[in-house]
Amino acid sequence: WSNQGENDMRAFKPGPQKLNGVDYTVAAGKSAIALFSKSGMGNMELPKEVKGIKVDAKADMLFFLHVASYLGGTPGVVCHYHVNYADGTDVDIPLENGKQIFDWWSDPMRYADDMARCSTTVAWRGDNPMKKGLVALCYEWANPHPEKEIKSVDFLTEAKSNYEAVVFLVGLTAATAQGNEGVVQDIIGTSGVKVKIGTQLKDVYYIGVVGIDKSNPYYEKALAA
Repeated sequence: WSNQGENDMRAFKPGPQKLNGVDYTVAAGKSAIALFSKSGMGNMELPKEVKGIKVDAKADMLFFLHVASYLGGTPGVVCHYHVNYADGTDVDIPLENGKQIFDWWSDPMRYADDMARCSTTVAWRGDNPMKKGLVALCYEWANPHPEKEIKSVDFLTEAKSNYEAVVFLVGLTAATAQGNEGVVQDIIGTSGVKVKIGTQLKDVYYIGVVGIDKSNPYYEKALAA
């Protein structure tokens, strides 16, 4: 993965899977997105940024499945995610060493308190010929604007980190918080209602009813009712 010979993620299998309660679909082949690094052989040929990773959905949270190699114990921002909304606004998400991300060889217990505060969990553990107990992390990001559609996500290096780490985005899942009850917000003509469930506004249509045609003399009375 990081051009370190047998020190790789060979035990990580692609395909649909549930990791620490989150569903991901990881494509087969070279599906991880890797960013530029001065460490190792060949990693300077990697891009410093990858933009336009499509989401095209509303979400209460994003679950980032990521890995880092060549990342020591120096604190600071390692890389960024950048969330782009459909209305043209955006949010920057910096990832700090020991909080939202750390080296795949590290013992998670070393960062347990900071991980808990930052909604970071160990999503996967595995081995390779050089190391037992490699980790891939899940960072749960709470969207401050769940009412907006997320168009895409960018994955960016951080110049102040001196490009030491090789960072990988392996999976990305968008999720909404679904409640058991909804609150009616508006009507959809005479054929349904708009219901707020959790933070999302859903269109709900009546079963077996197509609604009254607007030309019908009772249409306005039906809307009022």
